[in-house]
Amino acid sequence: MKKRKKTQSSAFQDIADENMKKGKISFDDQVVRVFDEVLESDEKIVKGFKPNKAKVFWSKLLLTGIPCLCIALLGLFAFLFPDKETSFAAALIIMIVFLVLSSSIFACSVWFTCIYFKNTYYVYTNKRVIIQTGIFGVDLKSLELKDVVTCDVRISLFDKLIRKHTGTIKFGSGFNSGSGSSETVQDCVFAHIENPDDVCKEINEFIKNQDIKK
Repeated sequence: MKKRKKTQSSAFQDIADENMKKGKISFDDQVVRVFDEVLESDEKIVKGFKPNKAKVFWSKLLLTGIPCLCIALLGLFAFLFPDKETSFAAALIIMIVFLVLSSSIFACSVWFTCIYFKNTYYVYTNKRVIIQTGIFGVDLKSLELKDVVTCDVRISLFDKLIRKHTGTIKFGSGFNSGSGSSETVQDCVFAHIENPDDVCKEINEFIKNQDIKK
């Protein structure tokens, strides 16, 4: 039986496995293990990224934190200012139910955010940009570098408030519509990434230096 020739990605996988045995798990090793099976034989990872943890948790938890706080305050209000027909025990039960409900929703949000952050990776290879995300499963999305028409950076007010130099990079591809005009579609997004301007510039320069035909 012929032995399959090792590709560069599988060679990186062997290095990552060896480092794990030694207790050394670097970010580069994690990236190799995550994307090794989806890389083509002539494809290699140029650089990998993770979203900023603080930005991910603040942005995700605020979406549920504020509603959960409102639910808890409603329960507290029902306890402090009950109807005349509502007994003390009933008001107390209502408050406890609201508090448990809000706490459970917030705890689930924290758990889901942890899983989301753990599963989220961004990379660009010598052929494409690839995104992995997911909570209950793993979703992969990629865009060929030769199809990248735009690489835009968006820095929101929230990015400025948390002061972590974060932002979002949007990679767009072009297609011809029925009228024959060219339109731009946002295909891949590097969300909550650190130093988005530098990363966007780096990827743009790499695409230009690769001499890829548009």
